[in-house]
Amino acid sequence: PSLPPSLPSHLSRGIVLDVKSYNALLPAVLAEAPPFLQQEAVETFLGDLSRRGFAPDRVTFNTILKHHASMGKEALALETLRMMKDQAGIVPDVVSFTTVITACGRDWDGAMRVLAQAEQESGVEKDARMYTAAMRVCANAGRRREVLELFERMKAMQATQEKRKGGKERKGEGESEEDRLSVLIAYNAVLEALKTDKEWRQALQVLQEMRRVGLVPNVVNHNTVMDAIAEAGEAGEALALLKQMKVSRVPADKRTYTAAIKAMIKSADVLQGRELFEEMCAAGITPDAVTYTTLMELYGQAGNKEQMEELVQQMSRKRGFPRDVRAFTAVIRAYGRAGLWREALELLGTMKARNVKPTVVSYGTAMAALAASGRHVEAFELLEAMKREGVEPNQVVLEWATEACRTAGRLDKVVQLQWKKLTA
Repeated sequence: PSLPPSLPSHLSRGIVLDVKSYNALLPAVLAEAPPFLQQEAVETFLGDLSRRGFAPDRVTFNTILKHHASMGKEALALETLRMMKDQAGIVPDVVSFTTVITACGRDWDGAMRVLAQAEQESGVEKDARMYTAAMRVCANAGRRREVLELFERMKAMQATQEKRKGGKERKGEGESEEDRLSVLIAYNAVLEALKTDKEWRQALQVLQEMRRVGLVPNVVNHNTVMDAIAEAGEAGEALALLKQMKVSRVPADKRTYTAAIKAMIKSADVLQGRELFEEMCAAGITPDAVTYTTLMELYGQAGNKEQMEELVQQMSRKRGFPRDVRAFTAVIRAYGRAGLWREALELLGTMKARNVKPTVVSYGTAMAALAASGRHVEAFELLEAMKREGVEPNQVVLEWATEACRTAGRLDKVVQLQWKKLTA
């Protein structure tokens, strides 16, 4: 790798360049170098900079770090950070450490080590960006406990800084927009972790805490909490959160209403679910396949065949009928919950007619509907259909088929299917 042709031409014209000029050219140099020669390109650039009597500054190294992070080159980012400190004698700043943490991708342990190094660096003014970057890496790696731990460390850091300033500044005063955005991202990472852990009560508390510290929770934050509430089937809490959004003037969107409808499934509150659906439409929000299938599941939970059939007709008229295999499978599941095994099987046929190939999950969902009604003959027919379609039944499908035979009192068929399961 070598410097771009434009640089020698500038030198031949007698144009005096400085380190800022080199820094401006650095992204082009790195972009031109092949991936396997990235470090050589950096060394060539720094060598040329030195020969011309210039020393790289913090901007130089941060530019290199950002490039490595964008390429996901964790090892090169760590090596550049070492060069920055040990060879150039430059103390990394919060941008340096945040960029290296981002380069860690899914290496949560590496990100935690870099953050610990930053925390111990006396010359670094800590802020939320470093912690948010580390939280993202941990979230990507599925390390929810570490996400929550980092959140507490970030709050402790902020409390220490506030105490050092003597409380002269009000909450949020002096913060840049980037800092506030980082804090919002950090809070949402915590909410996502709590949602995954099904801790909807704690998620609500975090939402309240955001307001206490002067942050304004946005629709993404509210939706994350609403998803957690919906998974728990807490209908009253979902309605209360929707009301709070209206009071706070946070506009609900498609995801908000769909999750709120989902929260009604556990209690089979069809009336409230329908009301939410109509409120959504009245607000000018167009339901999608997920919304329709969620409402269908609610009707299925309540065993309301008439409303299910009406909704299918409505979906077809509005061209909102599910077009992908997951949406079809959700409707099959809804039919199964309502004990409508015939309709579940018919929908499998509709899928094929619409050139949507049923998966083993689709067949398993239909088989569950047959199991609930003890339809052992149809269960064996469905296994044959899977064989014709080239879909291999898995253990779940065979278990549901066995359950259909057991419910029907056909022990001979149960033994036959048990043998199939052993040889599957």
